[in-house]
Amino acid sequence: MKVNILISNATGQPKKLLQIAQNHDYAQSSDATWIVCDVEWPARHSDLEDVVYQAEKLGIRMALSNPCFESWLIWHIQDTSSQLSSREAKKLFQALTGHLPQHFDMDDLLSARPVATNRAKTMAGLHVYNGTHHLDRNPSSDIYQLLDELYEL
Repeated sequence: MKVNILISNATGQPKKLLQIAQNHDYAQSSDATWIVCDVEWPARHSDLEDVVYQAEKLGIRMALSNPCFESWLIWHIQDTSSQLSSREAKKLFQALTGHLPQHFDMDDLLSARPVATNRAKTMAGLHVYNGTHHLDRNPSSDIYQLLDELYEL
C-alpha cells in the first residue's frame, strides 16, 4: 500500500482542505484520503458541517478533533471528559507538559497511544449514547481512526 501525506498550510480553513484533498494528484491513486481538522470550540468553523457532508459524499475521511488536536494529545497524559474551548485545551496541554504542542517531542507520547485511543473511543461511545451531534462532541478526536488505519499497513 502506498501512503502519501500532504501537509497544507490551510489551517483553519476546512473548505480549502477539502478542495486540496479533492484536487491533489495523490487523491486519485490513493487507497484512502483523510483530512485532519480541528472543530474549534466554542465557535466552530462556519462551513465545517457542509465540508463533512461533502467529504463523505466524495469518500474522503475526516479525522476531527473537538475542540482541537490538543484534545488527542491530552488523552495520552490524562483522562478528561470536560468540555474545553480550544484555548483551554492548549493551555491544559502546556500545563501538563510544560511545552506548547509545536515544541513538544511527540515521541514521548507514543507509548501512551493505546491509552489515548481507549479514552477517545470511550468518549465517542458516550457521545453516541447521549445522542450528541458529531460536531458538538467535546471533547472528542478521531485521530485514533487514522492512526489505526496507518498502523495496519
